[in-house]
Amino acid sequence: MMANGVVTKKIKMIAVDDEESILKLYSRILKTETLVLWNDAAEQTYEHEQIDLDLELCKDGHTALKLIEENGQETYAIIFIDVHLSFGESGIDLAEKVRAADKDIEIVLITGDDQIELTDIRRRIPPGNKLFYLLKPFNPQEICQFVTSLSAQWQLEKQLKKMHNNLENRVAQRTEELMCATHKLMDEVETRTRVEESLRQSLDNIQIIIKGTIQVIAKLLAMKDPYTAGHQRRVSELAREIASQMELEAYDLEAINMAGLIHDIGKISIPSEILSKPGRLSKLEFDLIKTHPHIGYSILKEIEFPWPIAEIVYQHHEYIDGSGYPQGLRGEQITLLSRILTVADVVEAIASDRPYRAALGIEQSIQHIEEMRGVYYDPEVVDTCRYLFQEKNFEFKTKVL
Repeated sequence: MMANGVVTKKIKMIAVDDEESILKLYSRILKTETLVLWNDAAEQTYEHEQIDLDLELCKDGHTALKLIEENGQETYAIIFIDVHLSFGESGIDLAEKVRAADKDIEIVLITGDDQIELTDIRRRIPPGNKLFYLLKPFNPQEICQFVTSLSAQWQLEKQLKKMHNNLENRVAQRTEELMCATHKLMDEVETRTRVEESLRQSLDNIQIIIKGTIQVIAKLLAMKDPYTAGHQRRVSELAREIASQMELEAYDLEAINMAGLIHDIGKISIPSEILSKPGRLSKLEFDLIKTHPHIGYSILKEIEFPWPIAEIVYQHHEYIDGSGYPQGLRGEQITLLSRILTVADVVEAIASDRPYRAALGIEQSIQHIEEMRGVYYDPEVVDTCRYLFQEKNFEFKTKVL
């Protein structure tokens, strides 16, 4: 319960004494005064706790035990017991019975300053069993201090116990669920293993079919333009090597290898006389050549490859300054694999014979990409490509025509 920044907590207590005057003293101290508890956590929000005291006064132990045993959900937090009770059992006997009836209640024995008496208390009920004692004569401040400190301790232990019980219940419930799930999984392991093996074999077969499909596509273009077929194989070799040197994942290496093998597939729609024209292309002819990335994308996007081959092919003539074609993409709008393929494509093209000129060689290729580094071509890709040729002595495995 909270009001005006004050958290009010109800605390139930019992005071047992056979002297009417002492019981009246308890009542006067604990029923007429408001006790306020400040705690470290609350200070940060300028809130404090106020104890709402519910005090039961008993002249004998039998009445007190009956209250404890018949109490419902709201258990008692503290019981004050006078050691020297005139009626029936002693306060120490009562404390033992109270502890047996309620393991959580805070017991405070009220005793005189008698060493023999204190020794007997410690012997029969060791301090480790949540037992406290208060020496007579006590004053109101001492009682208030006991109430504030012990009620806070009782509340904390009550919360911890509740949390512990909730945790135990959750653990037990979760354990049972896990046991059931484990048994179910064990029953399914053999079936799952067989299914996974079947799926693995199916995936391998699909990979073989896909790679076969790519080879067929490449051969279709080779029948129309043998130069382009050789060019694609060499571009694929270099692009994969650049990607590997850049420490890309195996998935990306396979993707760029496959894309490289068919990156010029769109040229299948270009007339052969234009592809093999020995002289300079006219503007109209060159514009027709520039359509091949889009045509290649249109062909490949209908095939469900496990890699983004259509997209890589679509972008392999884009430049990072936005001056490329067909979309005019720039920077990281172009996928990394396409940026790699672009460099591999231009290096191979310059180094090899073209219908309209003789091969210019690797040195001319490297010089070109370095001049256009950061303009047309990705700087990291350019540096990696140069490193492969100049430091790793990369050579094309596929014969240059």
